[in-house]
Amino acid sequence: MIAKISRGWRAGGLVRYLMGAGRFNEHTNQHVVASWDGDPQRHQPQRRPDGEFDVARLVDELTEAAEAAGIAQTPPPTVTGQRVPRGPVWHCSLRNSATDRVLTDAEWAEVVEDLMDRTGIAARGDLGGCRWVAIRHADDHVHIAAVLVRQDNGRRVHPRNDYLRAREVCRDAEQRYGLSTTAPADRTAAEPATRAEQEKALRRGETETSREWLRRAARIAAVQAQDPEEFFRRLADQGVAVLPREMPPGQLVGYALAAPGDTNADGMPVWFSGRSLARDLSLPKLLERWASAAPPAQPLPPEAHERARVGAAERAEAVVDAISAVEHATAALAAGERDVAASVAHAAGDMVTAVCTVTGKASELDRVQWEVAERFDRAVRTPGVG
Repeated sequence: MIAKISRGWRAGGLVRYLMGAGRFNEHTNQHVVASWDGDPQRHQPQRRPDGEFDVARLVDELTEAAEAAGIAQTPPPTVTGQRVPRGPVWHCSLRNSATDRVLTDAEWAEVVEDLMDRTGIAARGDLGGCRWVAIRHADDHVHIAAVLVRQDNGRRVHPRNDYLRAREVCRDAEQRYGLSTTAPADRTAAEPATRAEQEKALRRGETETSREWLRRAARIAAVQAQDPEEFFRRLADQGVAVLPREMPPGQLVGYALAAPGDTNADGMPVWFSGRSLARDLSLPKLLERWASAAPPAQPLPPEAHERARVGAAERAEAVVDAISAVEHATAALAAGERDVAASVAHAAGDMVTAVCTVTGKASELDRVQWEVAERFDRAVRTPGVG
């Protein structure tokens, strides 16, 4: 079971879509399977003569607390470069694998009620919690629409770690109902590109999004650098726009990157913070990494007796050294020493990045190598640490 969560402003638009025919008439048997008051049938919209569902009463009930508290339900105007704040409408979809058995409405209701309880949006027994409904219009999934305003005092509700709580609910439901199992919540995973970013890349004729391109550029620069100044210089050499963040002036606390030519509707660069690219690319993580790295070896001047070619003996010695290093690293990993294991893993990740940077010449080879590097990056992250 997979959960996807988003935030918005207009409950009416969301409910109308969920109870509507869908973009390709894929919605069938649209009905409410669960609600905040435990009486979903009471909130089931009726069909109008034109065949559409009349959702006006349901929307009014969902937004009643927000209306009474005077909480805005449309996004405020923003100035150039300012991010639009998250609205009070919370939307979550829960979807099973196509190979799973079809859950009953009662089973879906149980899953949804568990989700509302764990996220704190509407805890069990809390009569003043937020109002929400779960709508089903297909065999394999349901949608939850909630307005994040308490009924009893009109205060906004800000769910903490709702993504993690949703993952836990899905995992428990998989065990309870015998569904296909999925991975536990990944606290270290790099932020995936959004649908809007993917569509923008397609319009620009790019094979990857700005987020993905910047993540790779930052990893390359991080491997090559020993400090922030060199890191920023290496990024600039790759054509990346760099915006250091200082607070107070003179004290570096973070940075943001922008891809060349990637601008918003106002023509301003689209910036990504290091942490939004990946947890281990935040400035504090990079500083830790550089501080723990051994200083680079000083190159030795060539001597007259040195040969231009490497002989069999030298190659054999290099192989023996490499095998020894791998054996020591394997022993450290097997010993379960968390700090040592993390260092070994990150060093291996740096090696893969360096190899891809040096040897990735042909476009197809470059693509395959970086796919391997991305997979290895996920494998080497320490759970919960990054």
